[in-house]
Amino acid sequence: MKKSYSILLFLAVLWLHTACTDSDYDLSDINTTSRFALNGLTLPLNIDPVQLDLMLDIADDSDIKTDAEGNYYFQKEGTFTSSAIRIAPIALNKPQADFSGEVLLRFTLDPAIKSKMQQYASNKTIGEILESPSLMAQIGINAQTEILDITFSNITDNNNLNFTASDIDANVKRIETLGLDPTTLNISVKLNGVQQILKPFDFDDLHITMPHGLAVTTKAGTTYDPKNGVLRFNDGKCHFDKDYTVNLNCTFTGIDYDLLAEAGMQVFNPTTHTFNYRKACGVSGHTTLTMADLQSTARYADIATLEQAGTITYACHVGFDHALTINAFKGDITYQMDDIVINPVVINNVPDILKENGTNIDLHNPQIYLDIDNHLGVYGIGVGSTLEIKGNNTITSPLTIESTARTHIAMSPYNEAMYHPQGYTYEAVKDLGRVVGSNDGQTFPEQLNIRVLRPTVPKTTLSKALPLGTDIDGVNGTWEFYTRLSLTDNTKIKYTKVWDDWSDEDLDGLTVNKATVNVTLQKDVALDAENVEFVLLGRKGELRGQTAITGDASQDITFDLAGQPVSEITGARLNVHLKGVNKDINKSQQIRISNLKVTVDGYYDREL
Repeated sequence: MKKSYSILLFLAVLWLHTACTDSDYDLSDINTTSRFALNGLTLPLNIDPVQLDLMLDIADDSDIKTDAEGNYYFQKEGTFTSSAIRIAPIALNKPQADFSGEVLLRFTLDPAIKSKMQQYASNKTIGEILESPSLMAQIGINAQTEILDITFSNITDNNNLNFTASDIDANVKRIETLGLDPTTLNISVKLNGVQQILKPFDFDDLHITMPHGLAVTTKAGTTYDPKNGVLRFNDGKCHFDKDYTVNLNCTFTGIDYDLLAEAGMQVFNPTTHTFNYRKACGVSGHTTLTMADLQSTARYADIATLEQAGTITYACHVGFDHALTINAFKGDITYQMDDIVINPVVINNVPDILKENGTNIDLHNPQIYLDIDNHLGVYGIGVGSTLEIKGNNTITSPLTIESTARTHIAMSPYNEAMYHPQGYTYEAVKDLGRVVGSNDGQTFPEQLNIRVLRPTVPKTTLSKALPLGTDIDGVNGTWEFYTRLSLTDNTKIKYTKVWDDWSDEDLDGLTVNKATVNVTLQKDVALDAENVEFVLLGRKGELRGQTAITGDASQDITFDLAGQPVSEITGARLNVHLKGVNKDINKSQQIRISNLKVTVDGYYDREL
């Protein structure tokens, strides 16, 4: 800028050379100040253009950068991790059933053979009979002659196997299956009262009725049908040992609740958080014994005694030798996780113009990208939550994490000019541009606080069994915040240019009552100049004037300045009120002010 006050200097010199003084008089007490009226005095000033990159004043370490095309942008990224899911194991009791019943006996000998046995062999032992071919021929029997039928009968008293649990985790809403570490299920059936009559023998058709819906792995030779709870020996064959006992150990791994539900049994109560499954056990079956199955020391008279009694008894045990702990389940759950707090997005070295009092920032299309690893996806679990971003304003948006292994979400007001256009599910967040809003006297925020509020697993049917009693990783991933400085028409920016170097001793005596300012304004910037104000500054007084600007073309603007008379001029201030127009701001764009001309009316005081 260059200043010229040639007119003022000329007036001052002219007065000094034409004034008459009388050297005979002492003029020390006489006012020697002269005043010159000024009308239309022009102060020629040359002003360099104001260019936008200088106006934003981007520091080298600022988080606001320029891309290859010169567009201003802001970008931050980071990571996040949710809390884990943990559902308590289900502690079952130690279910077992011990019960007894009758074994029905029926002799299979026809009356003729039975009569001959009574006649010829009543005092003979079975061994003596079998060792005498002539006697067997006389009676009409041999070692394979069927002599006795045995039939087990079910009973209904004291034979329930009870599975009970309380204080089940409240997040469990429905049960399909329950799983536990492989546990031995002990089953035994013991005959009583036949030790003197029968040898250890094979039973042709024995099956044990237990609760249905159990997950049981049987040993070779047996099968278990979970639909009816019947455990059978393959081909019906089992062996009563020398203790007249059948022992069978199965591997128990859980309960299929769906099979219970199909049978109309509602054993889980999600309101009371209890589990109660009660089912009767029993033993049934039939076999026919031959002469060879009888003890050789027994006599026919001993067998006849059984015939008179008609029954023998058995004792059965079904149960586990320790309490059970369910460590996996499949069904429906809900879960409330902790908020996910992301480290603050710090915005370093924001340009002063964006922090000017009276500035209100509204970004056109800021974008948030979330790349989420959902470790719960293998169980068919999705997460619903709310994304909260807090700057000067707080905005929220629903956030849904699908029940897939990975989720890619792009959030922005508009699905246009996306930084990552491919592979992301778009979600509209209309108010996202307001998050850095700096209205009501606030300044551009120095950080953004991002949280995922109350991540919640809604009522979900698990696709596979969920382990219990252990931490299951929730969700984690990366976030990225990206925006260009493309400002909406809600954006207001106040730009101020100050000239503070006009002070000069030649201007000390100048008092300006009013002024007219002419300037040429050229604007090539993605902002509209709604209002331009020019203020003439002095140590005393202030004159100001303003005008509205429309359009992008070059314009000659005139300000008529009025106010308190200004004396001892120090400079001027130009206030430009800008408005966004939904276009990117580029460092090559300019606001150019030129041909500044200040014309003043007032007076000039000069002391000789």
